Amino acid sequence: MKLLLIIAHPDDEISCAGTVEKLKKEKGTCKIVCFTGNPIRNSELKESCKKLGATFETFNIKENELKIKIHNCYEKLVKIIRDFKPEIIITQDPKDYHPHHRWVYNIAKEAVEFASHDKKGHTTPLFLSMETNNLFHAPDIFVDISEEQKFRNELIKVYSSELQKEHKKNYYIEFCEAKSRLRGVQVGTEHAEAFIVNKQPIHGNFYSKSRVTTNLKQLNTLSLNSSTIQNKE
Repeated sequence: MKLLLIIAHPDDEISCAGTVEKLKKEKGTCKIVCFTGNPIRNSELKESCKKLGATFETFNIKENELKIKIHNCYEKLVKIIRDFKPEIIITQDPKDYHPHHRWVYNIAKEAVEFASHDKKGHTTPLFLSMETNNLFHAPDIFVDISEEQKFRNELIKVYSSELQKEHKKNYYIEFCEAKSRLRGVQVGTEHAEAFIVNKQPIHGNFYSKSRVTTNLKQLNTLSLNSSTIQNKE
């Protein structure tokens, strides 16, 4: 399985690091695309990706220039999706408090749509958003990370440039721990990560893959039973 993770900042991948680590254990492949960066944070992202077993690409936009430069990356992102051909794309929360997260969601949504057009396109079966600081009111998918949460907590320490800030010393680890424990309680595991499914409307007959339902058994993929991914036997 191939997972493409599209993020605004180095360290945003922490929000689904348990899921990425689980993918690594299952011999899957992950690529991370990050919009912003600087030498220090890029070095930390490189170390994080090494631990996650993921490849990465950064557009290196300065954070204070993201609003005016983000759309310059649109065609690059479409090409990445078409070349990598992921089964799952995870990106930021469309309603997150941070404008950078919302902007990255919006361009990711556009890229996912147009990457799927024409015969050379790639249609991504599952397009998700992850939680960062804002919690989803009603998540669609939970991934059991009970065995991966310790790894996730250790991974946070890679970002020493952020953790050195007085108001953030213990915040990220404590918040991520509490968040995953809460989500775990909701689905009967020790820890979990929550996601929402971003709808991909059908706008016409111009996609790389037919999106018409010819057999009603295909609708089983939309059942609630597929909304929780767990380790339970």
